[in-house]
Amino acid sequence: MMMSMLPATCSEVVKQSASAFLTLYTQICHVRSGFHLDVTSALPIGAGLGSSASFSVCVASLLLLFSGTIQMPITATDQFSSHDLNLINNWAFISEKVIHGNPSGVDNSLCTFGGARVYTKLEGIQELKGFPQLEFILTNTTVPKSTKHEVEKVRLRREKFPYIVNSLLDSIQAISDCCTSACLKNDQNTITLLDLIEQFEVLVDMNQSILVGLGVSHPKLELIRLITSQHGHRSKLTGAGGGGCALTIIRPGTTEKDISTLCDALECEGFQCFRAQVGCKGVQACLIE
Repeated sequence: MMMSMLPATCSEVVKQSASAFLTLYTQICHVRSGFHLDVTSALPIGAGLGSSASFSVCVASLLLLFSGTIQMPITATDQFSSHDLNLINNWAFISEKVIHGNPSGVDNSLCTFGGARVYTKLEGIQELKGFPQLEFILTNTTVPKSTKHEVEKVRLRREKFPYIVNSLLDSIQAISDCCTSACLKNDQNTITLLDLIEQFEVLVDMNQSILVGLGVSHPKLELIRLITSQHGHRSKLTGAGGGGCALTIIRPGTTEKDISTLCDALECEGFQCFRAQVGCKGVQACLIE
């Protein structure tokens, strides 16, 4: 009934967001009281960057605070307690189910707890220790993407060339395993941060080459890869591919001038650039007077 009150001109993203919000609101807030909710995003929505998970975690946190179920951290730099973070994550996962149907839970876990996580069907979601806080450049190709279309493309290619495609998929798993191993060595202080970043760069390059072989890249993504490579950086697609966004590793110590020059080169080709931190803290809350 409440969903039918939305204007007919509302986009599918707005409808999904409203449905997720109402699901959480009706289950968390036992005392019905009106309030105004304003949601903004510094990153593009629907570009494979986990914006729905960010939305879900923020809404879950807000409603749990509003209902008095959890308490506001004492200062803006304080974290929620482990108990409260788990509660936020569980409700955010419910929101993600409303939006996506059958999500893995990785995106909302990352948004809630921060840091880095590893997901396998066998072991579920686990913290990746030793992953450093890094800066990435996210570049939006502005090319519309379809996860369903890209998945179907890989499926058909696998049917036609099962041995080759299975080998490529095994190689992607091996790259993920190498990344995990390198992070664990960093956690144990057996390699330097520079060694770790250099390994990341090689693995990112290899991963993107395999994704090209699977047919899920796009000429615009390859142009981003070329431009960033000319400036000494490594890039790969993020999300399902076929458009959407690419991520570029920025080495620690890279000057603001060099980053600005790189972004200018990308934006000259019509791309949109965003700076983002990975491996950082998860959800936080503060009161603005």
